[in-house]
Parts: sequence; structure tokens; C-alpha cells
Amino acid sequence: MRRRGARLRKSLTVAPPKADLVEGRKDGYMIGYSYGVQHGAKDSDCSFDGVSIIIPIQDPYEDVIGKIRRIEALTPHPYELLIADVGSSEGTRKYMRRRIGVVRHISGRSDQGIAEVLNKALRAAHGKKLVILYGCTPVMDDWIGRMTDELDTASATKSVCVNFAQTGVPLLLREELDTHNRLNACCALFRPELLSDVGWLDVGLPSLQESMSEWLGRVPLQYRTMLYADGIFV
Repeated sequence: MRRRGARLRKSLTVAPPKADLVEGRKDGYMIGYSYGVQHGAKDSDCSFDGVSIIIPIQDPYEDVIGKIRRIEALTPHPYELLIADVGSSEGTRKYMRRRIGVVRHISGRSDQGIAEVLNKALRAAHGKKLVILYGCTPVMDDWIGRMTDELDTASATKSVCVNFAQTGVPLLLREELDTHNRLNACCALFRPELLSDVGWLDVGLPSLQESMSEWLGRVPLQYRTMLYADGIFV
């Protein structure tokens, strides 16, 4: 009995073989990666009862971080932020890589223009309402609620726009505005179904302002609401 007990104690004190930590990490990474791919594919078409705020960025000197923080301070949940990026600074890109959850970074290839990457961000958005915000920054608390109220007030309303004239951004020439029925807006709120009705942004136009103005011009006048930026944006 004594010898059996000694053997038992000896077997219990033998150290298990060392695990290969590197291989273990690789296995864990592949399991997590596989789950993430499956989960992403499953949820790629999901939507939430909130707003997707899409900010196109093409100027490395633009204060994107300040704009994000301002939006987060003035916007009630639920919402998500998508940065359609073709030209932000390295510091801005590092900041966005550190953010998780509500901020999503949508980048384009070097040969893609801002309108093309903006279309990409629109396809990736999950909100039941979409906002394209460019050239201005909100200053009113619950600014999105003000715009959403306008969209929901009349069932015929398809889009709510904010006029560029109040933000200091130059208007298109009057001749061009009249000829192409273009609108000058720094912000537009609409439902995803509008993209099915009027199509995506024209990627062949020379500037984002012209692409946005031409796209909004496709929405019939009786279905558009125009707000002034004064008190809402700067």
C-alpha cells in the first residue's frame, strides 16, 4: 500500500508537457477570425433603429477628431459614425484605428475619388436613417433630432437638407444652379430607400459638392425640405 501511494504521489507531481504558446495563439487567432467572418456575414444586412452619420474626408488638415468629438457630445444614441476617407492625416487614421464600436473607418484605394468611397460608406451603413455631413459641424444639442422631426413630420418628405449659404461655404454659380437644378447643402438626412429611388452619387463629377448637389437634385422638389444652418451648424 505504501509503494502504491508513493507512486500515486509521484504521478500527481509530474509536470504536464509544456504547451506551445505560439501555436496556441495561432489557433486562438484562427478560431476568433473564423467566428468574426461568420458573424460579419450573418449580420451584414442587419439594421438598427438609429442614424448612420457619414462624414467624407479628403483634406488632411481638416479637424476630423474635433468634429467626431463634437458630434458625440451633441448626438443622442443610437447612432453610428462612418468616416469615408480618401485623404485624412496619419494622426487621424491612427485615432480612428484606436476607436471601436460606434466609429467605423471606411477607406478607399488610391485610385478612388471621394464620391466613390462615400457610396461605399452608404452601402456599409446600418441605420434606418442616413446622414451625409460635410463642410459643416453641428453646434446644437440633439441637432439630429431637429432634422429627424422634419423628415418624419410629412410622409411625403424624402430628404432634409441644410443650406450651404449659412455656413460660409461658397455657393455654386447661379447659372450652374439653374441649369443643373443643383442644391447647395452641407448636410442631408434621408432613409436608405431613397438610394433605390434616385440611385447612388455620380462618381464622375469633379468635386464632392457637385456630386452631392446633383444627387439631391434628383429628388423631386415636393419631396425635399431645406433648413437653414444658422443655430444648427457652423
